[in-house]
Amino acid sequence: MEATKSRKDIWPSRDSAQEWLGKHPPWKRRHPRALDIFVEKGLRQLSIAKYPHSKIA
Repeated sequence: MEATKSRKDIWPSRDSAQEWLGKHPPWKRRHPRALDIFVEKGLRQLSIAKYPHSKIA
């Protein structure tokens, strides 16, 4: 439960998301191309209008 509370799900860019994901399980065990596809197709841009209180770190 503690891991879920501290799970990162907002990044300043897709590049930083890919870098972070590539260092943390379970994503770090994925084939690099699979991670590329996940970052490209599986992530979406955050709508600041819907999440004005979110801080990108």
